[in-house]
Amino acid sequence: MNIVQHLIDDCTSYNKAVSAKLKDMAAKGESLPEKVEDFCFVGKCKHKTMLDTLLGLLEFLVTTSENYVEIGFPNIEKLWHMFVSEPNFESDQNLFLTWINKHRVKEDAKKNQYDVYIFTDEEKEFLFINVLCNTA
Repeated sequence: MNIVQHLIDDCTSYNKAVSAKLKDMAAKGESLPEKVEDFCFVGKCKHKTMLDTLLGLLEFLVTTSENYVEIGFPNIEKLWHMFVSEPNFESDQNLFLTWINKHRVKEDAKKNQYDVYIFTDEEKEFLFINVLCNTA
């Protein structure tokens, strides 16, 4: 299993743990904290810090790999489902959409700047056709 898959699995596990915590809180009659981003649902990190770390590491791997590391179609679907179709919080959705739309610039050894994308051209096409335009 590659490192991208491990990160996607970590995102999925964290997301499921937060969902379980939310169900547990609801069953106990506990209300959500005012700022869910600053609450520690699982472990010792604030919710937003955990998501920023997981997505940040994924971004680092993909954008510094010189196209050797890709997220992959199944993982794009998993991330979209987790963060957009059925997010735990609206803030999760906003964070993810901001992350995929973020403008990234790198500089080569000659100080020339160029754009870097989180998705390959094939992954962008897949996202548009199979995820965004999928009406099923």
